[in-house]
Amino acid sequence: MTLSQLALLFTAKTDLRPSKTNLSFFVVCVILALIHQLPLFTPSTHIGGSYDRRYEAVAEAFRRNFYEGREREGASLAVYHKGQLVVNLWGGYADRESDRNWQRDTTTMVYSATKAVASLCIAMQVDRGLLSYSDLVIKHWPEYGQNGKENTTVEDILTHQAGLPIIDETITLADAKDSKRMAQILERARPIWTPGEKSGYHAITFGWLVDALMRKVDPKQRGVKQFVAEEISRPYGIDFDIGVSQDQIHKIARMTLPGFMEHIKETLIDLRFLGMFAIFYLRPPNSIVQKIYENPSWADIRAFNSPELQQLDLPSVTGVSNAQNFAKIFALASNGTLLSNLTFELLKTPTIDYWHIDEVVLYPLVKGYGFFYEKHPTIVGKWLIGHYGYGGQSILVDPEHQLVVAYVSNGLKLGTGELCGTYQRIQRSLYSIL
Repeated sequence: MTLSQLALLFTAKTDLRPSKTNLSFFVVCVILALIHQLPLFTPSTHIGGSYDRRYEAVAEAFRRNFYEGREREGASLAVYHKGQLVVNLWGGYADRESDRNWQRDTTTMVYSATKAVASLCIAMQVDRGLLSYSDLVIKHWPEYGQNGKENTTVEDILTHQAGLPIIDETITLADAKDSKRMAQILERARPIWTPGEKSGYHAITFGWLVDALMRKVDPKQRGVKQFVAEEISRPYGIDFDIGVSQDQIHKIARMTLPGFMEHIKETLIDLRFLGMFAIFYLRPPNSIVQKIYENPSWADIRAFNSPELQQLDLPSVTGVSNAQNFAKIFALASNGTLLSNLTFELLKTPTIDYWHIDEVVLYPLVKGYGFFYEKHPTIVGKWLIGHYGYGGQSILVDPEHQLVVAYVSNGLKLGTGELCGTYQRIQRSLYSIL
């Protein structure tokens, strides 16, 4: 039942003799119904790109997000099928305030979806025989085995079981810019649980851990950023960087956060947000999430319009790209170009697929090899592989249908994954035509 119907039902079923309670409830119902139905922004009609006509329903879902005011800024969407680009669309604003439209080469921060690329780099090194997921980290990085971390495995790091979602030592921006200093901080760090016993999302520290490990196993001692540039971006003509170069900053769309009215509207559309708010606002003041916000203090999501942070080499959050380039990486990973079929086959099944509540986000997450997994929407027992990022950024691979889907925007959404309504509309339309 919609809120409009609820308001009508109230007038039909309720005793409407004058009373403050009746009037107040009726007014609230009408206001909520209007918020639910009306767009909060002037809809953008700027849509560019192309698509295979068989994917008309997907293109229409993308357009509707703009026409109905669900996209307050801009977005891009790409779908690869069997290695071919079949949808490449963009639209809206790169910066609404300056009336700058989103163009073919516009990029945006992909936030935690960057972790999918960092994890792919590790998979490529596994594929080359330079390490194994079951290896102890100290086999490659002996200095890491301090303060109870000696039994941590590579897979523990990738599945957020390392026990280091937070670090007691204060991390300055200068620290974050120095890979050697960050490695030393990680070596001294004491885990907050025995590695391998629990899993809790390492929102920021994941990137530093993977980067330090990469530098130890790579024959050229390259970090994730350099490895991506030399092994993926340049050879295959892909615009994806971790910490963008100064001469490319002008292409980045301006990020904006959802306002109060969007919080209300999205909650009315999907009541699951009430549970999310409860988890977020009722957490104790000394929770792990709160400590992540406090250290590093400079990593506030609102600060990522700063060129200094956009240039930061942090493989957990500072990936910069657009949907077409992002999706192309995983089209190459899944078709035998970047990974062998044997290694990709390994990645198709999560390593943590049992019911558990993540220690940090307090929500069940299915994980493996650095990726998040989602139950396949049409095939029982199969998975979609990828990663979500803050505000709705998404990269997902469907091995069964040989699909790769990337969706990114600069008008950050209230939810991500299953709670990102704009993306879920697109995904439903895609699977309706397969």
